[in-house]
Amino acid sequence: MTNTTDIATHTPLRHLGVGEGDEGHHTTTKETKPMRPDQQMTILPEDAEERKKFPIFTGAYAYFPNAIALVARCSWEGNQQHHPEKPLHWDQAKSTDEVDALMRHIAEGEWDKVAWRALAQCEREVAKGWKPQHISKP
Repeated sequence: MTNTTDIATHTPLRHLGVGEGDEGHHTTTKETKPMRPDQQMTILPEDAEERKKFPIFTGAYAYFPNAIALVARCSWEGNQQHHPEKPLHWDQAKSTDEVDALMRHIAEGEWDKVAWRALAQCEREVAKGWKPQHISKP
């Protein structure tokens, strides 16, 4: 499989696996570890021309720069809460109740946290092999 790289850092993009299961949260799934490089997968097409149709900067960041900045801040705040001594990273085992938390954040009007939880749930589903129907079709 072709590796896709982050446009800003030139580092490989990979799905880190689904860290399900945690202490103190209600969950029925088990904890998993980050994916090894040989297990990497990508949602982007392998074909370069096809991949260019889906520019991440122009198609996401340029649409929602403030929302993405707020989501990044949520990531930092969560890291400070759970692992202030470690570099910024997503400890997927800390919380796996994305949909319940997302709904609570909607009720509380915390739209930055709603976006973070929606992205987290989407990432977990993609890591498990899910693709939207419109891109699953041959």
